[in-house]
Order: sequence, then structure tokens, then C-alpha cells
Amino acid sequence: MLSKDVLIEIGFTFEVDSGDPEQWTWRCGDTTSTVEFLKEDFAVLDAAHHAAAHLELHCCANCGKVHTEAMLKDIVDLALRVDAGDTVPSGECQSCGAFCHPMVRTGIKDSPWDQFQQVVIASYNNGDHLAQDPADVRNVGDTLLTFLLLELSEKEDCDSVSTAIDRLNSAISQLEKVRDAFQEKAAG
Repeated sequence: MLSKDVLIEIGFTFEVDSGDPEQWTWRCGDTTSTVEFLKEDFAVLDAAHHAAAHLELHCCANCGKVHTEAMLKDIVDLALRVDAGDTVPSGECQSCGAFCHPMVRTGIKDSPWDQFQQVVIASYNNGDHLAQDPADVRNVGDTLLTFLLLELSEKEDCDSVSTAIDRLNSAISQLEKVRDAFQEKAAG
């Protein structure tokens, strides 16, 4: 996952609404987040997902700096610096001049859960639950947790933090309507 600092280096900005400190957005060139986020961390997560899905990113083999396609320098003396059978680099690092190669999009190592499910796993009941394996998600013993893990899954086309937030807001709205119906029933 790309950090806030790396996202800023490749052209992202993060802004909070001066009138409402709980309304964060991100911008990269002409593209902006489609929703406002309650926390800066959520805006950073959505921006990182956007960068991985929509930008051609390259990483320096020497210093590890991340570059967009436009940030790469042309390779000087390629034939003298690459041996037969070597992977052809995508450009040179602006910082140190070493080779850069295309980045491969990956999730957190060794996690069986996708990036959105990882947020659920870490935050639901402070991580105190029985969810261990996505293949057994229907048997975690908690139907609300099962719902969240299924609904906030990349397999269910949850493809951005903004989509996850929209789905959560929809579920919260429905839960509030059910609660209100029970409160009305209790009152009268």
C-alpha cells in the first residue's frame, strides 16, 4: 500500500474542508475523490487504491522511490547497463539514476483477505472475532461480520474506499429504519 508521503510525491494532494474537519478529499491532476471521507486515513487509502488501479507506477531498484510514467527519466546507455536476459527497465529514477521497473499491485503479504476485508477484520470488535478464512466466511458465528466481509469484498465489486463507504452508509440507513420501526412499536 502506498503511503501518504509517496502519494504526495507522485502528485496527490489531501484537503480537509475548512468548515467541517471531518470532510477529507484527495486530488491528483484533474481527478478528485468522488466522496468526502470522515478521516484523512480513509482518503489516503482510497487515493492509494486509485493510484494502483489507474496509474502506471514504477519503483526504483536502488532507492525504492515510486514514480509515475511521466516522472521517469530516459535511460542512458541502456545497452551498456543491461545484460542479455535481464528485465528491461521502464526508465531511470529521478533521484538516484538507477533503473526503475513497473510495480505489481499486491495486497498485504500473507493475508487471505482482500484490502477492504482487511479493514473489517482489523476494526470489527477490535479484531476479537472468529473470522480466519475467507472460504469459511459464512461460518464465523456472527451474521453482521459475515455481512460486512461479503459486502465489502472485491469479489462483490467493492473496488474503492468510496464504494465501501457508500455500502456502509446504505446499510446504516436501513438499520436505522428498522430500529425506528421497533422504537415506534415499543412506544405505542
